Amino acid sequence: REAVAGTAGRLHALSPLAALARGFAVPLAADGRVLRRRADFAPGQAFGLRVVDGVVPSVVGGDSGAVSREPGDG
Repeated sequence: REAVAGTAGRLHALSPLAALARGFAVPLAADGRVLRRRADFAPGQAFGLRVVDGVVPSVVGGDSGAVSREPGDG
């Protein structure tokens, strides 16, 4: 039982849902494809942002090649 419980714990830690619970999000194209690279995003493109409790409808703004910095980020 201990071995099974240990294995279950390790599998849970690797679960995509566990990553979402830690605050990560996954951007999804309209067809369900995971958007992984900046090149996958075009200005004005709609996509869903998968978070732990659902999907947040989102739209790419501005120039997808631009890098935004917070004040004081050097």
